[in-house]
Amino acid sequence: MLVDGVSYDVSFQDGSCIEVFSGCDSPQDFFFPVPLDALHASLALGDQVFLGDFDSNPGLINGCTDDFLCSAWTPYTVGQFGPVDAFLYSNVSDESSDTLSAGAEARDSSLARAPRDVWAVWSLSAVDVPEPATLGLLATGLLGLWAARRKRARPQPAPTAR
Repeated sequence: MLVDGVSYDVSFQDGSCIEVFSGCDSPQDFFFPVPLDALHASLALGDQVFLGDFDSNPGLINGCTDDFLCSAWTPYTVGQFGPVDAFLYSNVSDESSDTLSAGAEARDSSLARAPRDVWAVWSLSAVDVPEPATLGLLATGLLGLWAARRKRARPQPAPTAR
């Protein structure tokens, strides 16, 4: 899915924030530590993921067991007193009722206790991850330029008189 022109993969997981996000005690634990980026990602969930079958049956979303409502939380920071700040996109089977809102959740509580809540876990899509071959081609090109310059810079022997 695209968020601000960058391709991402998203999965949905149950569990506490600590379990899903490696401790959940720092903004660096989250893929989008900037609120505006998390907001755009949550909006993209509504526009690009929660469509078609997912929109009319939220229970098809991994981790959601409620056929009427599923809320996907995209966390971005840990508040001063421990709650996790997140945007949540709520997908309701009635297509006109989908909403985006802000929320907070305790780090150690499990959203799984509510059959309608899951964490949105984001990662860069393989499309946007550079291939290792690219670095090899770049290195080969630079090595070739270095060799050509060195050959040109080598002093030529003086002509001998006959």
